[in-house]
Amino acid sequence: MRTVIYGSRPDGQAKVVAQFARARRGIELVGLIDDVPQNKGRSIEGLLVLGTGNDIPDLPGRGVEALLIGFGESRGRAAVVARAAAAGLELPNLVHESAVIAPSARIGLGVQVFALAYVGADASVHDGALINTGAIVEHDVVVEAGAVVFPGAALTGRSYVGWDATIGAGAVVLPDVAIGAEAVVGAGAVVLADVPPGTRVAGVPARALRDEL
Repeated sequence: MRTVIYGSRPDGQAKVVAQFARARRGIELVGLIDDVPQNKGRSIEGLLVLGTGNDIPDLPGRGVEALLIGFGESRGRAAVVARAAAAGLELPNLVHESAVIAPSARIGLGVQVFALAYVGADASVHDGALINTGAIVEHDVVVEAGAVVFPGAALTGRSYVGWDATIGAGAVVLPDVAIGAEAVVGAGAVVLADVPPGTRVAGVPARALRDEL
Protein backbone atom coordinates (compact mmCIF):
# COMPACT_ATOMS: atom_id res chain seq x y z
CA MET A 1 0.00 0.00 0.00
CA ARG A 2 1.74 3.16 -1.24
CA THR A 3 1.57 5.59 1.68
CA VAL A 4 2.49 9.19 2.48
CA ILE A 5 3.06 10.69 5.91
CA TYR A 6 1.50 14.06 6.72
CA GLY A 7 4.23 15.96 8.60
CA SER A 8 7.96 16.54 8.20
CA ARG A 9 9.45 18.02 11.36
CA PRO A 10 12.93 16.48 11.62
CA ASP A 11 12.80 16.21 15.42
CA GLY A 12 9.10 15.39 15.58
CA GLN A 13 6.53 12.67 15.11
CA ALA A 14 7.16 12.06 11.40
CA LYS A 15 10.32 10.02 11.97
CA VAL A 16 8.62 8.02 14.74
CA VAL A 17 5.71 7.18 12.45
CA ALA A 18 8.06 6.37 9.57
CA GLN A 19 10.05 3.87 11.63
CA PHE A 20 6.85 2.40 13.07
CA ALA A 21 5.23 2.05 9.64
CA ARG A 22 8.27 0.38 8.09
CA ALA A 23 7.87 -2.44 10.61
CA ARG A 24 4.33 -3.03 9.33
CA ARG A 25 3.83 -5.44 6.47
CA GLY A 26 1.93 -4.00 3.54
CA ILE A 27 2.88 -0.34 4.00
CA GLU A 28 5.24 1.16 1.42
CA LEU A 29 6.27 4.70 2.34
CA VAL A 30 6.70 6.90 -0.72
CA GLY A 31 7.06 10.41 0.72
CA LEU A 32 5.87 13.18 3.01
CA ILE A 33 3.49 16.11 2.72
CA ASP A 34 3.75 19.28 4.80
CA ASP A 35 1.76 22.52 4.96
CA VAL A 36 4.91 24.69 4.97
CA PRO A 37 5.77 25.28 1.28
CA GLN A 38 9.44 25.98 2.12
CA ASN A 39 9.79 22.41 3.36
CA LYS A 40 9.28 20.90 -0.08
CA GLY A 41 12.30 18.75 -0.82
CA ARG A 42 13.18 18.19 2.87
CA SER A 43 14.19 14.61 3.63
CA ILE A 44 13.35 12.60 6.76
CA GLU A 45 14.13 8.91 7.10
CA GLY A 46 14.99 8.91 3.42
CA LEU A 47 11.56 10.31 2.46
CA LEU A 48 11.11 13.58 0.58
CA VAL A 49 8.42 16.21 1.12
CA LEU A 50 6.38 15.98 -2.06
CA GLY A 51 3.80 18.71 -1.49
CA THR A 52 1.28 20.18 0.95
CA GLY A 53 -2.06 19.22 2.41
CA ASN A 54 -3.71 20.98 -0.52
CA ASP A 55 -2.44 18.11 -2.67
CA ILE A 56 -4.43 15.45 -0.80
CA PRO A 57 -7.23 15.26 -3.43
CA ASP A 58 -4.60 14.65 -6.13
CA LEU A 59 -2.67 11.91 -4.33
CA PRO A 60 -4.69 8.94 -5.64
CA GLY A 61 -3.96 10.12 -9.18
CA ARG A 62 -0.25 9.95 -8.35
CA GLY A 63 -0.51 6.35 -7.25
CA VAL A 64 -0.76 7.07 -3.50
CA GLU A 65 -3.18 4.73 -1.72
CA ALA A 66 -2.96 5.68 1.96
CA LEU A 67 -2.04 8.42 4.45
CA LEU A 68 -0.57 8.38 7.95
CA ILE A 69 -0.58 11.40 10.27
CA GLY A 70 2.99 12.26 11.22
CA PHE A 71 2.54 15.18 13.62
CA GLY A 72 1.98 14.91 17.36
CA GLU A 73 -0.30 17.91 17.88
CA SER A 74 -4.05 17.42 18.17
CA ARG A 75 -5.21 20.51 16.31
CA GLY A 76 -6.01 19.64 12.72
CA ARG A 77 -5.84 15.85 13.03
CA ALA A 78 -9.59 15.30 12.62
CA ALA A 79 -9.66 17.56 9.56
CA VAL A 80 -6.73 15.73 7.92
CA VAL A 81 -8.47 12.39 8.40
CA ALA A 82 -11.70 13.73 6.91
CA ARG A 83 -9.89 15.19 3.87
CA ALA A 84 -7.97 11.98 3.26
CA ALA A 85 -11.11 9.86 3.51
CA ALA A 86 -12.96 12.18 1.13
CA ALA A 87 -10.10 11.76 -1.38
CA GLY A 88 -10.49 7.99 -1.21
CA LEU A 89 -7.25 7.35 0.65
CA GLU A 90 -6.98 4.51 3.11
CA LEU A 91 -6.15 5.38 6.72
CA PRO A 92 -4.24 2.47 8.23
CA ASN A 93 -4.02 2.04 11.97
CA LEU A 94 -0.63 1.74 13.66
CA VAL A 95 -0.80 -0.35 16.82
CA HIS A 96 2.48 -1.27 18.49
CA GLU A 97 2.93 -4.95 19.27
CA SER A 98 3.40 -4.17 22.99
CA ALA A 99 0.14 -2.19 23.25
CA VAL A 100 -2.91 -3.91 24.73
CA ILE A 101 -6.35 -3.36 23.23
CA ALA A 102 -9.32 -5.07 24.86
CA PRO A 103 -11.44 -7.27 22.56
CA SER A 104 -14.51 -5.09 23.07
CA ALA A 105 -12.71 -1.79 22.41
CA ARG A 106 -13.65 0.03 19.20
CA ILE A 107 -10.89 1.59 17.11
CA GLY A 108 -11.55 3.98 14.20
CA LEU A 109 -9.50 4.74 11.10
CA GLY A 110 -6.00 6.21 11.16
CA VAL A 111 -5.62 5.57 14.89
CA GLN A 112 -2.11 5.25 16.36
CA VAL A 113 -1.53 3.35 19.60
CA PHE A 114 2.12 3.43 20.68
CA ALA A 115 4.24 1.12 22.79
CA LEU A 116 2.93 -0.09 26.16
CA ALA A 117 -0.35 1.81 25.83
CA TYR A 118 -3.62 0.26 27.04
CA VAL A 119 -7.14 0.61 25.65
CA GLY A 120 -9.73 -1.01 27.90
CA ALA A 121 -13.05 -2.77 27.60
CA ASP A 122 -15.74 -0.98 25.59
CA ALA A 123 -13.51 2.06 25.08
CA SER A 124 -13.93 3.93 21.78
CA VAL A 125 -10.99 5.59 20.03
CA HIS A 126 -12.16 7.52 16.98
CA ASP A 127 -10.55 8.38 13.65
CA GLY A 128 -7.09 9.93 13.71
CA ALA A 129 -6.65 9.82 17.49
CA LEU A 130 -3.19 9.22 18.97
CA ILE A 131 -2.71 7.17 22.13
CA ASN A 132 0.92 7.75 22.97
CA THR A 133 3.55 5.67 24.74
CA GLY A 134 2.38 4.15 28.01
CA ALA A 135 -0.95 6.00 28.02
CA ILE A 136 -4.00 4.37 29.63
CA VAL A 137 -7.49 4.59 28.13
CA GLU A 138 -9.64 2.72 30.61
CA HIS A 139 -13.00 0.98 30.18
CA ASP A 140 -15.90 2.87 28.57
CA VAL A 141 -13.76 5.91 27.75
CA VAL A 142 -14.52 7.81 24.53
CA VAL A 143 -11.65 9.50 22.68
CA GLU A 144 -13.05 11.51 19.79
CA ALA A 145 -11.49 12.07 16.37
CA GLY A 146 -8.08 13.74 16.30
CA ALA A 147 -7.56 13.81 20.07
CA VAL A 148 -4.04 13.20 21.40
CA VAL A 149 -3.28 11.45 24.67
CA PHE A 150 0.37 12.10 25.53
CA PRO A 151 2.78 9.59 27.12
CA GLY A 152 1.87 8.28 30.54
CA ALA A 153 -1.52 10.01 30.72
CA ALA A 154 -4.45 8.10 32.25
CA LEU A 155 -8.09 8.40 31.23
CA THR A 156 -10.02 6.61 33.94
CA GLY A 157 -13.32 4.83 33.44
CA ARG A 158 -16.17 6.49 31.52
CA SER A 159 -14.27 9.71 30.90
CA TYR A 160 -14.65 11.57 27.60
CA VAL A 161 -12.16 13.43 25.40
CA GLY A 162 -13.56 15.68 22.65
CA TRP A 163 -12.24 16.02 19.10
CA ASP A 164 -8.78 17.51 18.66
CA ALA A 165 -8.36 17.80 22.44
CA THR A 166 -4.97 17.27 24.10
CA ILE A 167 -4.25 15.34 27.29
CA GLY A 168 -0.73 16.22 28.43
CA ALA A 169 1.96 13.79 29.52
CA GLY A 170 1.24 12.18 32.88
CA ALA A 171 -2.15 13.88 33.29
CA VAL A 172 -5.02 12.02 34.96
CA VAL A 173 -8.68 12.48 34.03
CA LEU A 174 -10.99 11.09 36.71
CA PRO A 175 -14.06 8.90 36.04
CA ASP A 176 -17.10 10.51 34.38
CA VAL A 177 -15.20 13.71 33.57
CA ALA A 178 -15.55 15.24 30.08
CA ILE A 179 -12.81 17.15 28.26
CA GLY A 180 -14.32 19.41 25.59
CA ALA A 181 -13.31 19.67 21.94
CA GLU A 182 -9.94 21.40 21.37
CA ALA A 183 -9.36 21.71 25.13
CA VAL A 184 -5.82 21.24 26.47
CA VAL A 185 -4.99 19.47 29.73
CA GLY A 186 -1.47 20.33 30.89
CA ALA A 187 1.19 17.77 31.74
CA GLY A 188 0.74 16.22 35.17
CA ALA A 189 -2.68 17.77 35.76
CA VAL A 190 -5.37 15.93 37.72
CA VAL A 191 -8.77 16.75 36.25
CA LEU A 192 -11.66 16.47 38.72
CA ALA A 193 -14.38 18.33 36.80
CA ASP A 194 -15.50 18.83 33.21
CA VAL A 195 -13.35 21.08 31.01
CA PRO A 196 -15.27 23.28 28.52
CA PRO A 197 -14.33 23.20 24.82
CA GLY A 198 -11.25 25.22 23.92
CA THR A 199 -10.17 25.68 27.55
CA ARG A 200 -6.61 25.14 28.80
CA VAL A 201 -6.23 23.69 32.29
CA ALA A 202 -3.24 22.73 34.43
CA GLY A 203 -2.32 21.85 38.00
CA VAL A 204 -3.52 19.61 40.83
CA PRO A 205 -6.44 19.89 40.89
CA ALA A 206 -6.64 21.22 37.34
CA ARG A 207 -7.83 24.81 36.95
CA ALA A 208 -8.25 27.09 33.95
CA LEU A 209 -5.10 28.98 33.10
CA ARG A 210 -5.06 32.72 33.75
CA ASP A 211 -5.59 33.66 30.10
CA GLU A 212 -8.81 31.64 30.10
CA LEU A 213 -10.32 33.41 33.13
